[in-house]
Amino acid sequence: MRTPPLWLDIILTTKRRFQRAADGNHLLWITPACVERVCYRSQLFEIGRRDSRLHYRHKGFLVPGDWDLRARPISIDGDFPGSQKYAKLADLVRCADDFRQSLWYAEARQQLQDEGRFVYKSRHIMTDLDSLDRFFENYLVKLIVSLRTEGYLPESAQGEHCGVAIGRDGDLLLTERGRHRFFVAHLLGLQSILVEVRRAHSEWFRKVGAGFHGAGKQRLQQALQEVGDNHRA
Repeated sequence: MRTPPLWLDIILTTKRRFQRAADGNHLLWITPACVERVCYRSQLFEIGRRDSRLHYRHKGFLVPGDWDLRARPISIDGDFPGSQKYAKLADLVRCADDFRQSLWYAEARQQLQDEGRFVYKSRHIMTDLDSLDRFFENYLVKLIVSLRTEGYLPESAQGEHCGVAIGRDGDLLLTERGRHRFFVAHLLGLQSILVEVRRAHSEWFRKVGAGFHGAGKQRLQQALQEVGDNHRA
């Protein structure tokens, strides 16, 4: 069978097609500290506005371009996408025994006083202190305590594991989905967490000789296993 050109694979490779070929190997147990950089969807999708031939790539799995080179380091004082949230979570981890002393709670309470409500992810809307306290105690602090005492429990993610992308050289980069869980696990220094590969650089796919049938499919599965092995301490 003739091998299709890489640009055609870029257009046609959906997440579902990739997962079928990966046969479960897209789910990786890794050490959070081994993922050092973050890249969000806004960076991944910029190429779609520059290359009309790849406009379907917005729903695809293989992503060309220099998005992985522009990924930023994860650190308390960094300027990566989500750095403010990471810093707030770091402070909340320190104040988990009394969340009302955290900077995030103080900010949320001030917003509640000024605007009459505090909104989180558009799904959680708090309009009084009681609802704000319940949100912190039953959602944010509960997540911290659970990860600290029990480690990462796959069933708690309800199928939405932390999302990662594979860069051109096989490095894992944090991307969309499950960022709170990943940040907390990263801050707590957990040894193991389950992540889902949601994107990969088309150059990595080419380098490892991956495909979706026969030997190419086997090479894809082996390459994914090696990526997981390389991100465990």
